[in-house]
Amino acid sequence: MATAGLFVTIALLGYNRGVIVTFSERVHQLKQHFSWHYTVALSGFAMLLALGQLFIGQQHFDNKEVLLSQTKQAWAATEPQVLQTKTLAVKVGQRTIALIIRYHHEETVAIWQNAVSDALRRGTTLFGPYPYKQLTLTEVPSTLENTRSIPGQIRLTETEGWMADMRHPNQLDYLFYVATREVLKQWTNPQFAPGSGLVENSLVEYLALQAVKEHFGADKFRERLAQRSKHYEQQRRLAAAFEPTLAQSSGLSYVERDRGALMFSSIGEVWGDKPLSLSIGQFFRSAEAGQIAHAGKPVSLTSAAFVQHLANALPDSLHFLTAYLTERPVFDASIDNIARTGDGIIVKLNSSKWVDNGFGTLTPQLPADAMPLVVLDGSGREIYRQLVWPSAQNKSLWLPELPNARVVVLDPLGAWPDMFRHNNRRIL
Repeated sequence: MATAGLFVTIALLGYNRGVIVTFSERVHQLKQHFSWHYTVALSGFAMLLALGQLFIGQQHFDNKEVLLSQTKQAWAATEPQVLQTKTLAVKVGQRTIALIIRYHHEETVAIWQNAVSDALRRGTTLFGPYPYKQLTLTEVPSTLENTRSIPGQIRLTETEGWMADMRHPNQLDYLFYVATREVLKQWTNPQFAPGSGLVENSLVEYLALQAVKEHFGADKFRERLAQRSKHYEQQRRLAAAFEPTLAQSSGLSYVERDRGALMFSSIGEVWGDKPLSLSIGQFFRSAEAGQIAHAGKPVSLTSAAFVQHLANALPDSLHFLTAYLTERPVFDASIDNIARTGDGIIVKLNSSKWVDNGFGTLTPQLPADAMPLVVLDGSGREIYRQLVWPSAQNKSLWLPELPNARVVVLDPLGAWPDMFRHNNRRIL
């Protein structure tokens, strides 16, 4: 209003009162009427007006924190009226857990029900009884909150799967992934030590992707790992900074989630997903037992503690796998040649290995790592699998005669960080 008043005043001063003059003459008359006193006063008024507008804008209109706070207050007041509620009873062993789903998008509620129920059973198997009486899953606007798991509640943004297209069921694996990840945090979140990104994010990331593999198959699991690999490489290039190891990472999502998913999948491929998953569960169970032994005093789990736990659990021949958490290995594992003989298949393997110092500088290291080698038939179905130890000596490996064999693949999941992945697949 003040600005409008200023312009109206200037317009009235310049109003033509019946004497026809040119624009330049009118400007000259205005200059004669305005002495320096008026000029100073007008300039001062304009400055005060500008400062006032700036202050008001910072306090109310342009201050993002104020706007976000006001929006959150408005959402908190309207949330009970906007969201619908569905209450279910989930049977987990001998126990029944109340599952409350508060939603706006109704189409995916049935999927969430199945995914959360499955995650509760998975968590109970791995970590022990669910620690709360009920679990409330609430859909929240993505503009107001980030997805988070707090005791007895999961606040899940609408973009995390609530609006999934039900016409494409092969894409619904993301809902199982998100549900498993957030439900498992109901057990793990209270136990990790601050700054331990591996314990906070990497372990549940691996376990959540295992749920995808179990419900949607190895091909979908491989697809999701390929996405993690691509995202990791993109973020690594964009970061252009020192990259910590998994054991060192604190709050660096592309390391803890993307690289973490790849490294733990590599460990699972060699040791086995079942023993690895059970070992992760035992790690958290031991913390709970330690808490009981220390009269209820919380036990904070660190990344270093998990590395030691894994080293104790692994067979002696597989101790090299702990280095995937404490170093940044890079490989070039390849199938150099392949041929059929009268009684089998001869495969020549070659491997090189480097260790990244965190800045992108690679130091050569003798490879001593096991990887899976699989044989596929003409339809892409796996018909043979063997754990192999590629080395720099280009050694030959004998495989049994497989009449339906068509393709031989080294590291079929693509989980190992490989510089030249195109040479690990050969057609017979």
